[in-house]
Amino acid sequence: MKIRYVAFLLVMTCFLPSAAQDETRWEEYYQRWLENNEQMEETNADAYETLSDLQTHPLNLNTATREDLERLPFLSAQQVEGICEYLYHYAPVRSLSELALIETIDYDTRLLLQCFVYVDEDKRQTFPTLRNIIKYGKHEVAGEVKFPLTGESSASKKHLGYDVRHWLRYDFHLGEYVKAGLLASQDAGEPFFSNRNKGGYDFYSFYLLVRKLGRIKAATVGRYRLRFGMGLVINNDYGFGKQASLATLGRTTGHVRGHSSRSEGNYLQGAAATVNLAKGLDLSLFGSYRHIDTTPTKDGNAIKTILKTGYHRTKTELAHKHNALQGLVGSNLNFLRNGFHFGLTALYTEFNHELHPDTAQRFRKYAARGRQFYNVGIDYGYLSRRLTIAGETAIDKNQAFATINMATVCLSSRLDLRLVQRFYSYRYQALLAQSFSEGGRVNNESGLYVGTNWQPAQGWLVSAYSDYAYFPQPRYRVSTASTAWDNMLTATFARGNATWTARYRFKVKQENAAGSHQVIDKKENRCRLAYCLTADNWHAKIQADGVMIQGNGLKSGWMTSLCGGWQSVKTKLDAVVGYFNTNSFDTRIYTYERGLRYNFLFPSFFGRGYRAALLGRVAINSHLLLLAKLGYTHRFYIPKARPNDHSTTQKDQADADLQLIWKL
Repeated sequence: MKIRYVAFLLVMTCFLPSAAQDETRWEEYYQRWLENNEQMEETNADAYETLSDLQTHPLNLNTATREDLERLPFLSAQQVEGICEYLYHYAPVRSLSELALIETIDYDTRLLLQCFVYVDEDKRQTFPTLRNIIKYGKHEVAGEVKFPLTGESSASKKHLGYDVRHWLRYDFHLGEYVKAGLLASQDAGEPFFSNRNKGGYDFYSFYLLVRKLGRIKAATVGRYRLRFGMGLVINNDYGFGKQASLATLGRTTGHVRGHSSRSEGNYLQGAAATVNLAKGLDLSLFGSYRHIDTTPTKDGNAIKTILKTGYHRTKTELAHKHNALQGLVGSNLNFLRNGFHFGLTALYTEFNHELHPDTAQRFRKYAARGRQFYNVGIDYGYLSRRLTIAGETAIDKNQAFATINMATVCLSSRLDLRLVQRFYSYRYQALLAQSFSEGGRVNNESGLYVGTNWQPAQGWLVSAYSDYAYFPQPRYRVSTASTAWDNMLTATFARGNATWTARYRFKVKQENAAGSHQVIDKKENRCRLAYCLTADNWHAKIQADGVMIQGNGLKSGWMTSLCGGWQSVKTKLDAVVGYFNTNSFDTRIYTYERGLRYNFLFPSFFGRGYRAALLGRVAINSHLLLLAKLGYTHRFYIPKARPNDHSTTQKDQADADLQLIWKL
């Protein structure tokens, strides 16, 4: 095993002298933004992949539309409005430093935004001809392989394929007008050119997307994602955790984008388009027909559960692959004028087999049941630089309804207040819905959220929220009605190239006591202290995390980590090392770890041990980029845990990633 480590390091080191400096530090800024907005383990890797793509193909700020800016997942509706208002009065922008003049954009968001936009002459262009698309379009081919450096785990021994993950992707783009992508992906353990994967890779995906083609704002064929309103009817786009998801609420337009990620469970397949009918009036139409993975009932005539993991490693998982069909059609009509917006969304979904969940489990009593489903929702709101009011109310085939309403008020340039109210009936069924919630579903929840951002002095940012939720029906691990109360306080101070961050989160959530149906309060305390230092050619960060949980016994843990990077014109390295000590799986600690392009890593650590990783980026020439990563985790102690189905808890875990990107 040591020989394999040395060989890997030698290969990576051989290329380092010819490395090139990264163009931006958007990942550091993105990490800081996440830390200031929510518990980071709740984020979604699809948002990271979207940003990776946008960083490679940035927006011209002087020609960017509202729809373009809303593609950036970290911008709130008020921040988008502030940019649009500034461009209306002062365009063309001469320098990105002018972003500092927009009151709604804080310092960290401004640093992040500058990585995805640029300033050029304000020349409105028309959709290119086919000849120009072929002549001037840019091509990119990327491939990655990840393989273990330690022995097989007990779980991987049951897999039908090799314990190696690999994928290939091709991307084509011409500015903001045309994008196309082709992806072939294989998870570790899945058979390759064998069993049911006779065609090689387990997952193939394709999409073609055009924007700004006359009255067609966006149109896509192949695999795609959608978001309309506040997500009560349909939202299978990228999502964040509870706190940062507020940034996407209240947006005035819908969103259609191609599915370019390796996620196999959360996409649509067919066609979708948004057409401008008149000034401020847009119509979106979409249709999808695709195979899905399901767990069938014992008689095989109905669907017990819908699977979204995308894993096909064992005989059982392969038997569940693409064994059902899902079709849907829908539309959205959206009107925007003078800050007011109104939308109407309708969705019809049908399966080739009836959904028949196991209602013997109490928390599944009101799970979606049947073969045909429909949802209709109305979204509404008003948006200005100082005030945002937005909401959506939806109804399903059972005449059950869900509603969410929010208001954000900028009391001054340094203080804003946000309120969010939601009520999701336990009978409401929306299979493609995703919105703000504590329970993770648009179902069986009502609650009230109060949050604020305050800049008491230059360089300071204080964020706080309190969110109370009530669940009238049983949920997983709770046999009766229950409540949850979530509170968080974050303080950040930045001066020069140094940033200090302190965060405390206190959460009370009811669940059943161990071995009984008695409901108890599970009290969770989490804290984080971090110090970050950045310069032109290096960065460093030290971080300490602590957790204590009361309920079903007292559990605690802590972790300290140090990460940093150094770069020059020809070299770039990133490294992280950390030590963790927790006494249960419940007290696991998540920390951000930089990965290769299109990889967003938030590994969890429990037990007692240490983690180390080394990442190198190498520009072989102006067209070829090589990225390599080596990671190693050693555990001195592994507590008796109940890890998720895909966890591999070994004493020693080491793996290597290699990625090659070819730009044409």
